[in-house]
Amino acid sequence: MNHWKDQYFSELQRGQQARAEGNEGMARVCARRAAGEVIRAYYQRTQTP
Repeated sequence: MNHWKDQYFSELQRGQQARAEGNEGMARVCARRAAGEVIRAYYQRTQTP
């Protein structure tokens, strides 16, 4: 599996755990990090700055 996919799924898992523990703030942080991994991978693949 690609590195970005590992990071993406790891952040989603952390976010789900945080939400289950009632920590909505951390869940949002993890969601933003997961989205950032996907965006970074897209930019690297398309050679976009």
